[in-house]
Amino acid sequence: MALDIDPPSDLPHFIDRAAISELVDRYSKLFDDRTFSETLPTLFTDDAFVELPSGEHRGLDGLDKFHENVMAPFGPTQHLFTNTLVDTAGERASFRTNTYVTHTVLAAAESQSSDKGNYFLAGGTLTGTALRTTRGWRFEKVVLDVIWRQGNLDFRPQ
Repeated sequence: MALDIDPPSDLPHFIDRAAISELVDRYSKLFDDRTFSETLPTLFTDDAFVELPSGEHRGLDGLDKFHENVMAPFGPTQHLFTNTLVDTAGERASFRTNTYVTHTVLAAAESQSSDKGNYFLAGGTLTGTALRTTRGWRFEKVVLDVIWRQGNLDFRPQ
């Protein structure tokens, strides 16, 4: 589908799309950096809804602990979110991005484990809505749907 673009009149639309794409990129990055307490308030509305494969959470309060619990089984990770599509309608926008994630699965005694080959891979889509706020664009809703998985999340050392 070709886009009919008029650069001068479409500039605000492109600025909004760039801002929302950056929200998506920053959300991807926070999983790897584990900067939940610092970063989540800059990405989400106060009453946001997040649905991940491991559970759901509503509201900014406790959202950092929710994400910490989601990431607890993993060592280093690499989250790649790409091909982000954004549709804006005034003060609201919807988005969709593809996800590809590599997780290092922690052993029960991670510091004593010499096996670095225990990975859990997943691919899916992240969809949701964002709102324009007085602090800029913020996620109102985020849903991660996993399409495929590879590896054993329940890894236990032998």
